[in-house]
Amino acid sequence: MTTVVRGANGLWAWSREHWDPSRQLVANPAGGYAELGPFAGKYLIRETAWFALDALGHGEVDIAVQAIRSVLSRQYDRPGRAWHGTFPIFDHDPEPGDDAVMWLSYDPNWRQFIGVTLALIVDGYSDVLPVSLVEACEMAVGRAVEGEPPGRIPPSYSNPALMHAWLADWAARRLGLADAQAEGWALADQVTRLFDASGCLYEFNSPTYDGVNLFAATLWANAGEPLRAPGARMTAALLDAMSFLYHPGLHNLCGPFTRAYGMDLSSRITLYGLVRLVACSDPAALPPISGDVEHSHDLFFAPLAEWANRHSPEPFPADNHRLPRRRTFSLAGGRQATAFLGPDFMMGAESGGREGLVWDQYVPGSVHWAAAEGVAWLRVHAGPGNPVDCSLGDTTLAVHPAAAGSVTVTTTGTVERLGASRLRVGSRVTIRGAGDLSVRPLGTVTCVSGPGPVEVSVD
Repeated sequence: MTTVVRGANGLWAWSREHWDPSRQLVANPAGGYAELGPFAGKYLIRETAWFALDALGHGEVDIAVQAIRSVLSRQYDRPGRAWHGTFPIFDHDPEPGDDAVMWLSYDPNWRQFIGVTLALIVDGYSDVLPVSLVEACEMAVGRAVEGEPPGRIPPSYSNPALMHAWLADWAARRLGLADAQAEGWALADQVTRLFDASGCLYEFNSPTYDGVNLFAATLWANAGEPLRAPGARMTAALLDAMSFLYHPGLHNLCGPFTRAYGMDLSSRITLYGLVRLVACSDPAALPPISGDVEHSHDLFFAPLAEWANRHSPEPFPADNHRLPRRRTFSLAGGRQATAFLGPDFMMGAESGGREGLVWDQYVPGSVHWAAAEGVAWLRVHAGPGNPVDCSLGDTTLAVHPAAAGSVTVTTTGTVERLGASRLRVGSRVTIRGAGDLSVRPLGTVTCVSGPGPVEVSVD
C-alpha cells in the first residue's frame, strides 16, 4: 500500500487500495486489529460495509454492489440463536456453534454497525442500486433488529444503544415492524433520561467511541420524534465537550476517560482524530497514516464521519485557545469528572467510578505534558477490586484508593528517584506518596503503594 493520508481527501484513495476485487472484501490494513495478534483475519466484514457506502459516495457503483453483496452473504440467519442477525468480524470466522460465547465467537454490535450502514445505503442510493439488492439490504436490517436480544444493550452502553434505537425506528418506518418501533422508542427513552440527568452520555470522553456517539446522535437529530430533539441535545453536548477537552497545542484530549484504548492521539487511530480530520482537514490529532498504524481499520469509518459532518445540526467547533481553563462535568451514577488544561500541560480526574465500566479502558486520573518528543503522559488505573477516586488541585492530581492497597500508574516519562517516597517523571511531574514507590516506564506495570493519597504534581 502506497497512499499516505495527509488530509481528508486522501482517505478514499487509502480505502480503495485495500479493496481486493478477487475476494470482494477490504483487506485488514497494517496495524488493524493488532490487539488480537494472530487471531486477526485478513479480510474485514464491517469495514467492507463502510467501504461500500464510501464507494457509492465516490460514484463507484459497481464496486459498491460487489461489496454489499459480500457483506449480505455473510450475515448470520439463525432465528432463535443469540447471534441471529449479526455478522462475522473477519471473513475466516466460523459460524458460531452451540458453545458460542459472546465477544469471543461473535460480536453482537456488528448488527448495529453494519445495520445503520445498510440503512444509510438504502436511504441515499436506492436509485442507483438494483431493486433486488435494496430489498436484500432491507431484509438484512430487519434481521439485525429482530435478532437483537431484548435487554442486551443497557442505556449506559451509549454507542450501540444510540445506534440500535435509531435502527429499530428506521426498520419500523421503512419495513413496518411495529414491535421494533416500540422497542427502539423504549430504549431511546432510557438513553435520553440517562443523558438528561447529567447532560453527558455515559461513555463520556472516549476518544474512539465519541466518534461513534457523535455519528449516532446525528442520526437521531435527523430522524423524526421522539429521537430528533434529544439527538440535537446530545450532538451539542458532545461537540461542546470535545471543544473544551481538546488541547490544540498538545494535540490531545484531556482526561479523565471513560473508555480509552491509548493515551496519545498521535500514536494510534481514534475516531475523534478521524472526525477532526474530516471536519477540519486537520491531521494533527492522528499519527502519520502510512505503513503500520495501530487501529488503522477505523479509517474505514470515514464515510460515516463525513455523513455526520454534513448532517450535524451544528458545525464542528473551532479550536479553543483560551488557556488555562478548568471544568467539572457531572456524570451519571454520581461520577464527577474534572479537567484542567494549562498552556503546556493538562490533567484529568474522576471520582465515583464504581460500576458499569470497562476497567482496562477506564482512566480516572491522567496528566499530559509537553516533552521533547511531542507529548508525555501518565495514567492512573483502577479496577473492580480497587476503585480509585482522583481530584485536582491547581497543579496537582490527588489519587485516593478506595481501600488500603496499591495504586497502579503507567507513564511514558523517564523516572528519576528523588527520595524514599518521591519520584520525578520526566522534567515536569513529581509523584509523592507514603511508603515505597516504584514507577517504571510504559510497558511495565507501575505500582505506588502505601496508605493515604498519592499526589502527582506538575511544576
